[in-house]
Amino acid sequence: LHPPSLRSSTPSPSINPRTCTMMHVAAALMLAVGAALPAHAATLPTSSTPVFFWSGAEYLKGKQSVSGLLAAADVETYARDIFQSASEERLLHPEYVSTENPEVFVSFTFHKVPHNFMAEFAGSFHKGYTFLKDVVTNAPSSLVLTQVSLERKYSSFASMFSVHLAPKAQMIEETVEGSDGCERVVREIGKKKIFNNKRTDLVSVMFTENDQQANEECMKRIISIVSEGTKEKYVCMLSAEAVQPIQVAFPSVSQHTNSAHRSHNRIHTQAVTSSDTIAGTGLIEYITPVIFIGILFALMLLYFFYVGVVAMFSIVVPMRFEKNPFKIGKIY
Repeated sequence: LHPPSLRSSTPSPSINPRTCTMMHVAAALMLAVGAALPAHAATLPTSSTPVFFWSGAEYLKGKQSVSGLLAAADVETYARDIFQSASEERLLHPEYVSTENPEVFVSFTFHKVPHNFMAEFAGSFHKGYTFLKDVVTNAPSSLVLTQVSLERKYSSFASMFSVHLAPKAQMIEETVEGSDGCERVVREIGKKKIFNNKRTDLVSVMFTENDQQANEECMKRIISIVSEGTKEKYVCMLSAEAVQPIQVAFPSVSQHTNSAHRSHNRIHTQAVTSSDTIAGTGLIEYITPVIFIGILFALMLLYFFYVGVVAMFSIVVPMRFEKNPFKIGKIY
């Protein structure tokens, strides 16, 4: 005896060919998006700045410069030798810093500047007069760190220097924003007794606006007050807290920008400032590798979810089932 024909048996699931085509298109779009995002624009790791030290007396050994890439933590070691009173054997940089301590250490920093701001502030691009070039050249002693990387800078320079202050030493930390900010710093210097207290006190001034003329006038005023109060027993430092990175972007068909750019064969290198933006590439400045990998991973999960839903909807089942099941294998 042969079993009856299985006319209403459930067929095996099958996927519509149209679904396969849609899956291939989605995969191609995902690969195209992943390939287009990093190729459209990228940020170069050029967050570095020069650091200038100069003194009213010879607290630094001569007029020297240190070339090569240094870390922000290395600047802290130079400041540590200036703050702490120690013998030459205990200094970390005895070839650059003397054993005598100044009465006041003045730190001038810029909150965030373009990549070439410090070079222009120092007069590296022209032979004319600049305040920084004049004060460093005519100082009894100076030290220039030509390139300091800010990539792994864990805190501000003022916070890094404050841990090396002697007990009961004074610290003035102010932010200069406009003309009122400089007046506030002058008033704070007059209130606190930072002169002739036999300790190295810290005066930290941060400029939030990149107005070269206004910043130079404020620096001149503060240095004049400190120099007169300490009888030129001071050390000054000038640096930047953060530097805007250089953005490299592939040129599009119509690319309009107000920033001056330098053209190469296939790419354009442009310095991105707060007022200069590039159409279609401004978001890349805020995307880190971790965020980018997270976006790709999320897109991959969405793609798998889409394929699963489409495959579920493509399963073909019979429109109805028999009420009484077949007695397969039970026929005697």
